[in-house]
Amino acid sequence: MSGRDGYIKAELSKIAAEGSGFITGDVGVNPGYAKEEDKQSPVWNYFGYDASGTITMDNNATCASDFILAYLATTTDPRIDRLYEKPGTGHLGVPQGLLDYDTPTVDKYVFANVSNIGPGILKGATQDAIIYSLAECYFNLAEARQRGFITTGDDAKTLYNKGIHASFNYLGVAADRFEIYSTQNKNNVSWDASTNKLEAIITQKWLAVNGITAEQSWFDYNRTGYPSNLPISLQSAKADRPVRIYYPAGEYSSNGENVPAQPDAFTDKIFWGK
Repeated sequence: MSGRDGYIKAELSKIAAEGSGFITGDVGVNPGYAKEEDKQSPVWNYFGYDASGTITMDNNATCASDFILAYLATTTDPRIDRLYEKPGTGHLGVPQGLLDYDTPTVDKYVFANVSNIGPGILKGATQDAIIYSLAECYFNLAEARQRGFITTGDDAKTLYNKGIHASFNYLGVAADRFEIYSTQNKNNVSWDASTNKLEAIITQKWLAVNGITAEQSWFDYNRTGYPSNLPISLQSAKADRPVRIYYPAGEYSSNGENVPAQPDAFTDKIFWGK
């Protein structure tokens, strides 16, 4: 929508004129989650423990990639131990697309050795199911400000830093560590040191929604190409990741007469990604 001349700016101006502003906290759902069968938070129930206290298979099967751990370590990001649990042998991520028969050392990647989902994401049976985080909101506003769609209020740098701070807060990282992190002289970390402000915003948004509303990163990558240097699966024959999802086999079997021609999933972007 940002490509439509004047549209976004006009709509955001209506919000500013109305006066209510934007969200001031994480937006989540919680109808009364409890540590009981069929009543747990879906995040905890799928990726944590069931009501009896047994760890789920999805928890054991979900872990960090080697890329994200290397990125967090290189930028000295204190969120690493909140986004991912740290095994006694240290953080370990799996190369994307690695199969059991790809390497004789594959046994090192058993779930007990790898960095599974961390305590900043898996908080407990009663945790909210997040729809829209405050961090994501701030990064969206930072992008709007940087693009000139918003011309009043906090500048892009302030909104960017508020986004990082909100991410730290949600994950349970101490506030004093935010000051140390956000001022270090590294690209896509410190606003002032970043050579491409849009890339900095999208990169930090990628980190902030990781494991929470991570589908947003795929949308952002499709429309901006950021974060840059993301790895391609070892199993992919393509030079890039897909820009749309194929219609599922079930659609063909149950509704085959109405399924339109499948666009190229690697080149034909959905309208909002063009």
